[in-house]
Amino acid sequence: MGELIGHGTGIYLANSSNNEVSYSEIHDGPRYGVAQIAWPNLPKNDIYVYNNTVKYLKLYDTNQDSGDTGSLMNFGISDDSPYLVNYFEQITIDHIYAHPSLQDQAPNGIFMDNDSRGQNFKNIEVTNTQGAQFRNNDSGYHTFDNVSWEGGFDSGLMDYDNIGTKSDFPY
Repeated sequence: MGELIGHGTGIYLANSSNNEVSYSEIHDGPRYGVAQIAWPNLPKNDIYVYNNTVKYLKLYDTNQDSGDTGSLMNFGISDDSPYLVNYFEQITIDHIYAHPSLQDQAPNGIFMDNDSRGQNFKNIEVTNTQGAQFRNNDSGYHTFDNVSWEGGFDSGLMDYDNIGTKSDFPY
């Protein structure tokens, strides 16, 4: 992915809903692999980052030039119940490390930043991260089903053969 000052992102959804991001391999970037962003503290009816499905992604070697973030990152989406929910499933995230000169907080596999409550995660494996596999910052109340940062992760439920770019790409 290319580099834009401060926001070199593979896929960036800004105040956008009802999207599907799928069957992609996103790697070698300075910041996020996938980011969903709204502006916190807006009235709930003015936030449109919900009902997005992010699935069958292979994310690796992102966040090379950025800390206090994650390869998969949300910010400003949902603060009050009922939460504005987005869905993440069948995703692998690997080798998330910033350049050694970076003095910021180490990057995470997944980072749910401020006001990103109530997201849904299923069948996700995060490995080899400089920071945590999963980190909340003023967020929480998420739903987890078979994720590597929780006890009882079962890699047999991962559909590794179909994660990433499909063999028929490009169409």
